[in-house]
Amino acid sequence: MNIDKLFWSQIDPLYHLKQSSCIRYVKDITQHFQLDEMSSKDTSFGAELLDGMDEMKASALMFIRFHAIETLLTVLLGSFPHGPVPRYAKKSFGREFNEAVEAVARREIPSTLEVSGVTDFDKWLAAKFWGRPGTENILDDDVIKFITVQAALFTKKSVYNAFKHGCRVGRSWPKLSVQDEKSGEWIPVLEIGSGVGWLHWDEEKNAKSVSVTFGAMACDPADDHGAVAIMALLVRAMKVIRLAKPEDKINVHLPVAIKAGMHLPANMNVRVGLSPVHNPIR
Repeated sequence: MNIDKLFWSQIDPLYHLKQSSCIRYVKDITQHFQLDEMSSKDTSFGAELLDGMDEMKASALMFIRFHAIETLLTVLLGSFPHGPVPRYAKKSFGREFNEAVEAVARREIPSTLEVSGVTDFDKWLAAKFWGRPGTENILDDDVIKFITVQAALFTKKSVYNAFKHGCRVGRSWPKLSVQDEKSGEWIPVLEIGSGVGWLHWDEEKNAKSVSVTFGAMACDPADDHGAVAIMALLVRAMKVIRLAKPEDKINVHLPVAIKAGMHLPANMNVRVGLSPVHNPIR
């Protein structure tokens, strides 16, 4: 049984794009919530539910983007000669996968995923994408940059974990300003007007050192949705390539002149040291 063929025959490359499109383009959100046969905005619960809905949609789109990145990088890194993909996903979960992603973000070949005879990063990435090395198998510079930017975003694990583990916080975003020495005026340097925020508690063993990190990352629904669409096209192309028979003639359409997802969102982390906790909650 060819596990890779089975995997690729079952995967839906557009899964995350369908999710993000549902969220981005939903209009009358009140129609989805009915309480005691009344429209949700006729109740106090409904009013609270609808408050900040646009920001929820924006942060949800970013969360889906992280899911799409994880899928893209898993199928890419787990491709020949390091597959099948399900085996790679299982064996590399955790530190090995994270280190490989960090290497891709730096445009370096991961030490655990070398391809024989390939020493150039761009050629290595093309070999992984096409499933075989070869001078005719290349990737456009925009595609390479796009993939490395997604890898760099995925290394911002605090954002992803804030979604997964419920530590995201409300709509009061941090601002970074510097004070002009002459006028005394505070000048904004970085301000996140809308995004996802989180709190991260860091405590060493025996509570010798305790700190809390306040973080935030800007959300751009159009950019996040566009990035998910580009990733859908890339995974879709990989599926076509991997399911093709040797005698098949296929047309693979890759995105060109990519605009979405080409830059990291603005983000900020502020770490505050706290007094050691003598009686931590267990």
